[in-house]
Amino acid sequence: MAESRIFLVSFLLGSGGAVFLVSGIILFVKGCRIFIREHTPYNLELGLFLISLAFLLATVINGLIAYAKEESVIIVPVLTWFLYVLSIFLQMFKMKQVYLQIEDTVAILYEYKEFKSLADDLFVCYEKFGTGFPPRSFQKERRLYDKSLKKFGELELNSLPPEDSLETLKNYQKTFRQVQILYRCLFTAVVSIVLQIVALIVTNFIIR
Repeated sequence: MAESRIFLVSFLLGSGGAVFLVSGIILFVKGCRIFIREHTPYNLELGLFLISLAFLLATVINGLIAYAKEESVIIVPVLTWFLYVLSIFLQMFKMKQVYLQIEDTVAILYEYKEFKSLADDLFVCYEKFGTGFPPRSFQKERRLYDKSLKKFGELELNSLPPEDSLETLKNYQKTFRQVQILYRCLFTAVVSIVLQIVALIVTNFIIR
């Protein structure tokens, strides 16, 4: 493939990638706010998809330019890996906060009779695992804990009468929903890295 054609294709892909990246960032930021407030993941996941697609196009461009200049360029996969590691550390930090808040969360949930069943499950888990992170047990034994926390993240609290304890509960729920956002970021990063490696292999195979 002629060098001029490579740079033309790179320019066209770059233009599309820029649109995907900007749109993805806007949707991601908007989606985070909506997810934390309403637990609706559509905008968040669409934003992550567009960002991942932009990174994939950038990887193809890297491969084309690397071929044209006869040198190795792996900037985008390295950047994606960095974001993956950053998401892991943020997720661990936020999850530690969730476990430290469990005792207070259970106490507030017991104030609402409609949440008593969930409060019972969380209390059983808290009695067994405490505030340790990660809970020291096999995954099978932690299933109730994970399931209960997921239910807590899905609770609709805006319809309840406003009270000081309710605002505290909303803040605890916000922390857990941030963890769920980071889980989605981690999954997207892993998929992106795999697709980028495949894209580099396929691109090099096609242009050689």
